Amino acid sequence: MLLIDGNLDETSDYRADFTNYVAVAMSGRLALKASLQLLYDNEPSLGSLQLFTSDGVLFPGTFVVAPVDDLDSIFTVSLVMNF
Repeated sequence: MLLIDGNLDETSDYRADFTNYVAVAMSGRLALKASLQLLYDNEPSLGSLQLFTSDGVLFPGTFVVAPVDDLDSIFTVSLVMNF
């Protein structure tokens, strides 16, 4: 399944969601399902990160803003039982 979502106010801002799966019957009652989901955002939002020293000590209340990746991937495996 492929979904594409566009912004009509700003045409360069678009997102896509692609999901694909395969299911294999292992027996009459059990099946194994593997799924891969790819989420793409052409203009991703910024993420907030906490600052640490090189020794690993946290600076309390100190955050920086950094860009995040534009492609996320999610892989799942499920065991399906039919009754």
